Amino acid sequence: MPSRSVLALLGTLAVGSAVAVATVASTRHTVDAQLALLTHQLASAGLTVTPGPARHTWTGSTQDVTVALADRPGGAVTLHTTTRRGPLLPGGRVGAALVTTDVQFPAAVQARLTQAMHGQQIVAETVVAFGGRSTTQLTIPAGTQGDAGTSVTWSPLTVTTHSEDGQVDTHVTGGALELRTPDTTFTTAGLTFDSQVRPSADGVNPGRAALTVPNLYLTAGGQTLAAAKYTLTTELTGEPSPLRLSVRNTLSGVRLGTLAVSDTHLNWTLGNLSRSALADIMTVSGDLTRQTETESPAGRRTLASHLTALLQAGPTLTLEELSTATASGRIGLQARVFLDDPHGLTLTDVSQDPLPLLTRLRADLTFEADEATLKELAEVGGQPGAGDDLIWALLDQGVVTESGSKVQSTLTLDGQGLVVNGERVPETSLAEAWTLRQQAYDAQTQGCARQLMQAQEVTRMQEGQYAPEVEALVPDALSDTCRDAVEISIATASEESWTGTVVSRATRQILTVSDAGVTD
Repeated sequence: MPSRSVLALLGTLAVGSAVAVATVASTRHTVDAQLALLTHQLASAGLTVTPGPARHTWTGSTQDVTVALADRPGGAVTLHTTTRRGPLLPGGRVGAALVTTDVQFPAAVQARLTQAMHGQQIVAETVVAFGGRSTTQLTIPAGTQGDAGTSVTWSPLTVTTHSEDGQVDTHVTGGALELRTPDTTFTTAGLTFDSQVRPSADGVNPGRAALTVPNLYLTAGGQTLAAAKYTLTTELTGEPSPLRLSVRNTLSGVRLGTLAVSDTHLNWTLGNLSRSALADIMTVSGDLTRQTETESPAGRRTLASHLTALLQAGPTLTLEELSTATASGRIGLQARVFLDDPHGLTLTDVSQDPLPLLTRLRADLTFEADEATLKELAEVGGQPGAGDDLIWALLDQGVVTESGSKVQSTLTLDGQGLVVNGERVPETSLAEAWTLRQQAYDAQTQGCARQLMQAQEVTRMQEGQYAPEVEALVPDALSDTCRDAVEISIATASEESWTGTVVSRATRQILTVSDAGVTD
């Protein structure tokens, strides 16, 4: 019977073998999954990702991944990854694997970066825990590049990413920057960035992000612009659709010469966004970046169709707050803009004539300011008294009203036109303008239909039969105006008869055209 020590050794080997097998499977699955997600996201941005063959050993594996723009293969970046399997990892760590990634730029670029970063390299380390959790830390070393005349200096930047259960949390810190030219100096004390997103296969990643820049200074032309604590937060919500994007900008203070403003806000929201349309737009945009000029027209038409789907979903824009303050008071603006019944609008038609879009546009706007603040801002860089002149002009035209020490204004754009401070402004009805424009378009469509009939008769005289498609009409039979203004299709054609349709791009009026004439 084997001794206790032998049994213990065999048991340890059995457990160790099981752990090693599980580690290999978990690591490869996790790395492959992350690589597939990275490939999809970079492809959406117009980049080409080419994984090289993985070289496996008993202790781990190595693999090179190339990232490049399709039309600039010479500018490719190579990610050289080395995977070290656990459970015991370098640095006294425990986990399924440690993946080290060296970022290598093209030779000329890499040489300059290596010199700028004093021989150090951009490196990422990913610790993969048992069960698939992973934590990645990317470090960009400090560096200096340039000469005494023009130079840029930056501090280390650290990016830490934690991935678990489909959610990716990212934390970025550092990155202080100083840029000097003979005439300009720009400095910032660094930044912090945090995000929590849930990456998805369609490339639309709901989540939240926040960026904070403590301060920045810009000196040029003998003046210094100082800005304190800028914060940007974004949040994309909505599962599965429609989506809602909220953006919040806050700036604690700005000083330029004698001007000082504080507590500045720009907060807005895009709502009712079609998720499928956004995903399609991102995919096609990436494809267009990789396409050649000869391939682009079809891609642009596809992109236009997806933008049309986004438009027809009826997106809304809400400006919750645009405001700032000075020592004398505060000034602020709120607004909401949306489309009333956007169905039937297409990007192609709107590009031909934006009036149909404008007739569906609805807006509500509210403005309020302390008179002293409005005067102060109006006189920045101008003549003394310019603020008084501005306020009197706005009051005289009825754009604003007075309420104590404040000036106020409300504006509404509806289907009948513009209403300012409760008074409807005459001759601002876009619907009336569109009615007149429609009549002109309808006459144009009728003219193009008759032109098509004449073109078919000429074609029959020269070719012995009517043209079965527009491209078969005799050359120059249709004017460029008709080719641009209407859509023409021929349904049937023979030696004796033909039928087709003419559709106005602007009004979508449909006329049936044949050898017998034109009918609505």
